Parts: sequence; C-alpha cells; structure tokens
Amino acid sequence: MKIIDLNLLLKGARVARPEGASDQAVAQLGLDFDAAQIWLPADVRTIDAERLQAGMSARARSSWPGLELVDECQSTNLSLMALGQQAVGHALTTEYQWGGRGRRGREWLSPVARNIALSVAWEHPGPLADLSGLSLAVGVACVDALRTLGLDQAALKWPNDLVVASAPDEAFGYAKLGGILIELQSFPGQSVSVIGIGLNVAGAALLRPQVEQHVTDVSELSSELDRTSVLVGLLNALADYLQQFAESGFEPLVPIWNELHAFQGRSVVVGDPSDLENGQHGKVVGVTASGQLRLATASGECEVSAGEVSLRPGSVQ
Repeated sequence: MKIIDLNLLLKGARVARPEGASDQAVAQLGLDFDAAQIWLPADVRTIDAERLQAGMSARARSSWPGLELVDECQSTNLSLMALGQQAVGHALTTEYQWGGRGRRGREWLSPVARNIALSVAWEHPGPLADLSGLSLAVGVACVDALRTLGLDQAALKWPNDLVVASAPDEAFGYAKLGGILIELQSFPGQSVSVIGIGLNVAGAALLRPQVEQHVTDVSELSSELDRTSVLVGLLNALADYLQQFAESGFEPLVPIWNELHAFQGRSVVVGDPSDLENGQHGKVVGVTASGQLRLATASGECEVSAGEVSLRPGSVQ
C-alpha cells in the first residue's frame, strides 16, 4: 500500500489515514492508527543519513558516491535499473519499499522504517558470463558484515538467502533474515549489476502472519544494532568483496561460503517449490566456483544450477 505524506509520517507527525485502508493493512505496515489518522510508533527510528555517510569506508564512498536515502519507492532495484549505465556509482536505500521483489517474482514484504532495502549498482568490464557466482559472493559479504557486528548466528542458504540456522522451527530448520536479488544489464564492453539486499532489522513480528516460512530479524538477535549501523556494515563489506570478486572471481570464496552455509553436509531435497516431492534428494557437498550447488546423491554427485530450485531439509533416498 502506498502511503500519503510519508515524509511527515517519518518526522513524527500524524497524517490522514488513506481512504479505504483497512485496520489490517495499516497494522501490517507497522503503523499506529485511529479512524482518521495514522502515525509511526514513537519507538521506531529512521535511518540517520549523516551517520550513514560518516561511517562509510573510503572504498565504499569511492564505489558509491551517489548514495541516496529516499522516503519511499516502489523498489530500490527498479529505480537503479531504470538508470541503465548511469546507475554505476549509485546506491539507494529507503524507509519504505512498497513494491519489493524477491526471487521468482515473489513479493518482498516490509513494514515502514523497520527493515533495510538497499540496492547498489556495480560495473564490471566484460560479458555477463564473467559474473557467475556473484550472488554467492554478495552473500558472503552480507554475512561477514553481520558477524562483524556481532550477529554470529547469521548464515547462508543456497543460493541467495540470509538466515539464522538455529531457529526453533523444525519444519524449516532455519529462520530467514534476508535475501539477495541481482539483476544484470549488458552494454558494449560492460556489465552493470544492480545488487539488491532486503534485510529484516525489526519487522519480523509483523511479517510472520503474512508469510509461510519462519522469519527473524536483527533486533531479535541483538538489541544493540539499528538500521544505520547495519547499513554502514553492509556497504563497507560489499565494497571490499566486490573489489575482490573483480580481481579473482568467486573461486577464492568457495571455502568461506561453504563454511557459512547453514545446510553444509546436511541431507536436503532440491526442486521446484511447488513440487518438492519430485525434487532431487542428496547431501550438500558445497558449491562450485560458478555458484552451483554440489549434491551427493544415491547415484553419485551432481550439480544444481541456481534459479530453478528450492532448498528444504530432507533425507537421502
């Protein structure tokens, strides 16, 4: 749902309730309300733009001199994609993203001023084929940033989920913390990647009634971190790891990624989310230098490509 006068809302003002907005819809956005007005709860903190800029490393500033914070947008990825080649050097984050997307066109839900929606544009000379494993490298950067901030529970789930592996929900064996969506554009002699990161910082309780999987957020793991601190960590880690990827590709990061994988060495089933009964059963061996998942199955080892599979706990058959 789009919100009227979000700028005033973020400054602590009460604004007119959008016509036709149900109590449920407003509550799902994390807003307080009455019959006529909506407002942001007093304990919700917006992103501190000055502290964000000040905390960025020299490499992050050089990578994204066009860092911008906006009140709202449909999608940070879509906004940068629309810039084409001009997106290079830009990073965009927002207090509220009303049309966020995950893998396979899924909707990415997020309340107002609770989570992180961040997109950065990154230029890589050469063809798109050179970018194999990029999303996995970004995953390593994100988990490195979170663990540096003290979130030792942060882990990866192939191919592009950020999770907590010690979740109490046995049906999944993990809780989702965030996700990565990379969209690529090719130009003569140049590839431009728009790297989108969605991270739950304080909105999990609002999201749980709306999603089918178990979710958690940063605030449930640590009460010391706010969105500004996490954004600084993500931008600085991304700048470092993208530089490393540009020089050496994903291959040097393979053992690190395997170590961070919540399902490493575990029995799983991989397949279409709507038809996991007919999926591939096996034990996770690791990933390849191009980002494929290596499975040890009853008939031998196989490699599974990203983009057409889902991963859930299972058993070897």
